[in-house]
Parts: sequence; structure tokens; C-alpha cells
Amino acid sequence: MPPYGTRDTPHGPVALTPAPEIVLYLPDDAFRRVGTAFHRTALQAAAMAYQQHGDNWAALDADDLVKALGDIPRVGPWTAFAATAGHTGDFSVYPHGDLAVRTWAHRQRPTRPCPTASARSPPPGSAAHPTALGSTP
Repeated sequence: MPPYGTRDTPHGPVALTPAPEIVLYLPDDAFRRVGTAFHRTALQAAAMAYQQHGDNWAALDADDLVKALGDIPRVGPWTAFAATAGHTGDFSVYPHGDLAVRTWAHRQRPTRPCPTASARSPPPGSAAHPTALGSTP
């Protein structure tokens, strides 16, 4: 199995995530081939930060992990919230209030109402809100 790229499955191709040490040394063309050229510097900054802080991050609660990930250059609030939710399984920090999230959730389940707000989600318009500063998924 290759260290990164895609693998075919009965449900279609699945992306294989490269290890941080691979991300740091991938050529620009590798990012372009998988459609992440725009995000190359953010992905490489995240890989470097993971190498430096990954062991410490593993012990953090969701709120502290969001803050730590938000310190990575080019990682905005939406990404920090969503990555933390996915990693910890604590979806109370997921950016449920984000318009893009709500739009796609509604398209998937149009008859099911979306929650009006998350108890731990920052209020829309605040600097900490996932959509602040133009951050989008």
C-alpha cells in the first residue's frame, strides 16, 4: 500500500493520509495532483507543528486542543474546531453553526431540523466563531 495517495475500495477511492514527515518533503506537484496545492503551506505547517507538539496534544481536552491547533499558521478557527471534533469525538466543539455546515446538512436531511445553536459554539460574528475572518470549510 502506498504511503499516500488513494486506494480503490468497493465504495470508491479512499484518500490515504501521509505521515507528517512525508508531508514536509512532498514536491509541489504532489499537492497539485490531489487538489491541495492551495493548502500546501498550511498542511506543511500543520505537519511541522504535529512533529513538535503531537505528543502533548494527545493529552489535551477538546477546548485546549482547539486553542493549540489555532496557533498553527494558516489554520483558522473552523479547521481547529472541526479537526478537534474529529480527533477527540467531542462534537460539542464542531462548528455546527457554520453556514456551510448547516447548508450541506440540510441538503442531506432536508426534513430534519438543524439545532439553533451549539452550547459551546462561539456566537456568530465573534472573533472566535468558525466563520470569522472568512474561514470556511
